[in-house]
Amino acid sequence: MTKKYASSAQIRAWHGQDLTSAQHCGGGLYFRRNAGGSSSWLYRYTLNGRSRTLNLGRFPEKPYAQARKDALRAAADVGDGIDVAAIRRAEKEAALQERTVKALADDWYERNYAHRIDNPEPIRRRLDRHILPVMGKRYLDEVSPSDIDRCLRKVTKKYPATANNCLRDLKKMFRYAIKREWMSNNPAEHFDLSDAGGHQSPRERTLSEEELKTLFHEMRKSETFARQNELSVDLLLVLCPRKMELLASRWAEFDLDAGVWNMPNKEGRANAKNKKRAMRVPLPNQAIEWLRELEVFAAGSEYVFPARRITRQRRYQHVSPDTLNFALKDLGSKVPHFTVHDLRRTARTNLARLGVPPHVAEAAINHKPPKIQQVYDHYDYFDERAEALQRWADYLVGLMPT
Repeated sequence: MTKKYASSAQIRAWHGQDLTSAQHCGGGLYFRRNAGGSSSWLYRYTLNGRSRTLNLGRFPEKPYAQARKDALRAAADVGDGIDVAAIRRAEKEAALQERTVKALADDWYERNYAHRIDNPEPIRRRLDRHILPVMGKRYLDEVSPSDIDRCLRKVTKKYPATANNCLRDLKKMFRYAIKREWMSNNPAEHFDLSDAGGHQSPRERTLSEEELKTLFHEMRKSETFARQNELSVDLLLVLCPRKMELLASRWAEFDLDAGVWNMPNKEGRANAKNKKRAMRVPLPNQAIEWLRELEVFAAGSEYVFPARRITRQRRYQHVSPDTLNFALKDLGSKVPHFTVHDLRRTARTNLARLGVPPHVAEAAINHKPPKIQQVYDHYDYFDERAEALQRWADYLVGLMPT
């Protein structure tokens, strides 16, 4: 008797757990939680007395229903005596033999980033949007500095900071090719930031009291700025997290009755830079009210900010990292341009202005203390942070329209 397929709810639960082994979904299909925090589908089978594994792609990029269909197709081929994993390996090797920039880029990304870092999507996005459209079909021995220059010029016109990152990607990618003797020289080696977006000074933008008042007013009067976006801005200011620490959070992390957000340190948490320890974030009274309102919007989702568009190509179960950026850009606010991260800097600046001691303010924004302090001071300043964040929340609410 064959094992029944796991439910979609079970898959979502596995995606949020630290699994030590692949979980059987039924029909030879397995769900694996990777070391870098991503999840993938595997099809396992036995042919000629030997066990083999075929990688079917990543979750949630490939939905559960599609993974089951792919597993059924693979099972049919195996039933006909076809070694599907061997064919896949041969196809990949053939692509590498072509030695195109696209084949190099895919191998470099898969080997170094896809399953090894918390948030590889920006690298994949730069490859697909900016690098491969310009030179993806060129053979490696045909790539010249003029191709690099053409790529950088095209990106720099609109996205100077992205151009700098593209240049770093290109240098690393071609060094990877040289190491494997696919190329003899690096066509990007002699380019520097002056050829791309230029040197970038650290941002110093903070929002003034009047700008905060205007921002709150514009968000609330807008007919297109969703209430979830408004609440996300309020919470980012009050709780001081990095953007995706909040937007990718799950309800299981929150104890609203106790007024605590147990922010995890587990791998895979997008933009969670301080990975050495989890953090208990005290929730001011206003934040608890906003989160209870978000519970209604979440409609049973495990995520505080679930994805709002249900599409087959959906990459995230939570809201996309770009959603809030685009919403603020389209707000038509009278506030001069600012980034989402500037809200965090604004919070840190105002904590100091409100008289919060520097060590408490730094703990409130989850900055790592100096190395010697990490060794000897294990106190988390929870009560002090709770008092500081409540003062900050009271101040902010005083700026909001009634």
